[in-house]
Parts: sequence; structure tokens; C-alpha cells
Amino acid sequence: MKPIRKLLRKKQRKNLARKNRTHRDMTKEEKSLHKIEMHERECAIRYEYIEKRLNEGSEKFKRIEIMLWGLYGVLAASLGVTKIF
Repeated sequence: MKPIRKLLRKKQRKNLARKNRTHRDMTKEEKSLHKIEMHERECAIRYEYIEKRLNEGSEKFKRIEIMLWGLYGVLAASLGVTKIF
């Protein structure tokens, strides 16, 4: 293992050490910060999905609104035709 570590650059060694660090090695503050960061990542994904669903719902609502205005036109025309005849 030692020859491999010699070949690694300093930055790679730091990243490797960070990756190998277990939850038990962390201090209480680091654990709390890690939990908060994980929660923020999950919430960001959730909110992105919610926003996507709201946009899809908005598009559907616009389509229904256009159909409703068309129905108003058909009703008005049918009332006009019944008054003429």
C-alpha cells in the first residue's frame, strides 16, 4: 500500500482520506453538518420535482380553461339559435 500512496498526489491523498472517513470518526458537529447537507440535497430534489409537477398541472389547467371558453361559445351560440327559430 505504501508505494501506491507515494504515487498519489497530495490532493488525491486528501480526497482518499476524506472518502475513507467513517461516520464514527466524525465529531458531533461534523455529523450534524453532514446530516443537514444530506437533508438539503434531498429537499432540493424534492422541490425540483414539486415544481415540475406544478408546471405540468398549470399546462393542464390552461388546456381545460381553453376548453371551457369554447364551451361558453357553444352555449351562447345555441341560445342564440333557439331564440331565432
